[in-house]
Amino acid sequence: MRLGYSRMSITPDYSVPLAGYGNTSFRMSTEVLDAIYTTAIAISDGKNTVIFIENDLTTSVKTITDETRRRISLETGIPEGNIMVACVHLHSAPDQWNTDEPSIQRYNGELVDAMVKNAVASVGDMSPATARAASDTVEDLNFVRHYILADGHVRGPSFGLQYDSPKVAHTREPDKTLQVVSFAREGKEDVVLVNFQAHPQIATRAHRYSVTADTIGVMRDYVEERLGCKVIYVLGASGNVQAISLIKDENRYTDHLSYGEAFGQAVEKLLQGEMKPLALGSVKAAKKVFVAKTNKEDAAKLEKAEAVFAQWSEDNDYKAAVKAGEPYGINSPYHARAIIQRTELPDREELELYAFSVGDLAFAFAPYEMFTENGSFIKEGSPFAHTIVSTLANKAMSYIASKQGFDYNCYEANTCRYVRGTAEELAEEYVKLLETVCTTR
Repeated sequence: MRLGYSRMSITPDYSVPLAGYGNTSFRMSTEVLDAIYTTAIAISDGKNTVIFIENDLTTSVKTITDETRRRISLETGIPEGNIMVACVHLHSAPDQWNTDEPSIQRYNGELVDAMVKNAVASVGDMSPATARAASDTVEDLNFVRHYILADGHVRGPSFGLQYDSPKVAHTREPDKTLQVVSFAREGKEDVVLVNFQAHPQIATRAHRYSVTADTIGVMRDYVEERLGCKVIYVLGASGNVQAISLIKDENRYTDHLSYGEAFGQAVEKLLQGEMKPLALGSVKAAKKVFVAKTNKEDAAKLEKAEAVFAQWSEDNDYKAAVKAGEPYGINSPYHARAIIQRTELPDREELELYAFSVGDLAFAFAPYEMFTENGSFIKEGSPFAHTIVSTLANKAMSYIASKQGFDYNCYEANTCRYVRGTAEELAEEYVKLLETVCTTR
């Protein structure tokens, strides 16, 4: 097995609208707190090669990833289906969707060029490699962001105006599994793959107008400086999981620096502990097209939704938009936007599901924000010793909420493009897809 690695800055040196919160036209960057990158690994068994790209961005835009994969394939001969483009879901990176802004038009073009150049460089960097892996549960690094209130109701983020309601418990436990895979390469630095599930959105509380890699950048720098390796981070199933708990009376992770260092320490502990050799066999890739039924339940609210969204777009007053929508069961301006978008969708849509395997290591690539319980289902049902779930890959479908999320009428369910139960059907399809790339059964 041969593995190549490359990283390149994709930090804009000009002001851009930042994705992640609110109406991004009102949130233009004023500084760069730290650099953001595109990182690529290429893995080959001599016959088949796969490329995985992880970007320090908020989302993956299909038109951009399609063009990137097409150009990489032309330059390397690697099939497009063997090339995946995902993101770490920062809330402080250029908003690739805001193409009305000339700066984003410029940025998206530069981004494609950078991803292609960097991916080709990873192929040229390949050398023989062996691997070791370890996993463990870690405490105090993530939590499910849906709360049971003192009155028994359930609330989540951006849900109505319940910010000050007493929160007594979380609705469930998250997947706390931290996975690391360390690739030792002949004559080159080790490459460490880190997989965990938590929204990196702490830095933007204090650095709202800053471009930053947030907790992921701090963790990455910490591990690389301490161990002399190169890191690629893979965001797991974190659609309903955040990186700091609002229930605890005391929380030592008050900013992205302290959290990122604590995250780095957890990674370092695993890497310096007992790691098991990982069998690296043939490289396999598979694809499945899943047909999902779109959610048209709120179509009758279209006119009111358009008014709520127009108001928010004009004044960026979130609380006012919520109050305007409350009488009609429209819980947020994001809910209003989702109603508008869903009425324009066909009754069914196709989703492309992908999987890679390299011996005992497997990747499941999801084009949406997956809930923690659905990610756990995939990993538990996988036939592989180590399964890495990567979300927001190749395309961004936003949230596909679990059945529990729909039961709670949570924000992620209100904005979901598809009907209740889709998340569970998709998880089952991923387990089947992983079976097809398993060589030991």
